[in-house]
Amino acid sequence: MVEESYRGVPARRLFRIWREYQRLMRILGGTVSDVNKIDSGARQVMVRDVAVRVFHWRLVVLIAFCATTVLVTFPHIAYAQQVDYNRSQISFISRQMNVPVEAKFKKFTAQIKFNAAKPETGMVAIEIDVGSFDIDNDEVNADVQKKEWFDNKSFPKATFSSSSVRALGNNRYEARGPLTIKGKTNEITAPFIVKTDSSGNTLYEGMFNIRRLQYNIGEGVWKHTDVVADEVQIRFKLQVNDKLPLRK
Repeated sequence: MVEESYRGVPARRLFRIWREYQRLMRILGGTVSDVNKIDSGARQVMVRDVAVRVFHWRLVVLIAFCATTVLVTFPHIAYAQQVDYNRSQISFISRQMNVPVEAKFKKFTAQIKFNAAKPETGMVAIEIDVGSFDIDNDEVNADVQKKEWFDNKSFPKATFSSSSVRALGNNRYEARGPLTIKGKTNEITAPFIVKTDSSGNTLYEGMFNIRRLQYNIGEGVWKHTDVVADEVQIRFKLQVNDKLPLRK
């Protein structure tokens, strides 16, 4: 903003002179109306400059008030939460000849927006790198990437994206949405619980079952369920930080 002046005197200085003149009039027994004796041109510059400054001050206060109101009055507005992958895990349990066997995916990404005050506004999107399958056996890890199982070359990713989230009570919730594996998509429901610690870290933990044959996992002779069961239990633990992300 370019500051105006009158006869070479900046408006800010004229304003200070005006204030001092008011104070002097009171001390000497004059009245504030005596300020009108100031040159009308100088007084006009003073008034205009003061009006602009007051407008800017009020605008700043209004913006700050609105921002505070949004954060305090509407805490249910969901924001993206930072996932701590070192403390998060996606695994599954299948039964081979009726013996439970656990494996995990070492690489995945997750986007989470959730607030318990309004869970229906929440969302979760997960993308799993199928090639990161790990059952602690290199030979098996290589075999499941073949066409009969995950067919990693053609379908390197498995994805889930919630279409709805709802509360079940007692910190229990469920997310519904399409799960896509090996090019096949089916609607699933994933119940989960929410735990928050004193540091603002939140854990989303849950499990759900799928049928592998609905996703063509285990083709050919592996379609027989007497060796590898059709039902597979998926488990997930997602650790996030509830604090608002800092702006850089």
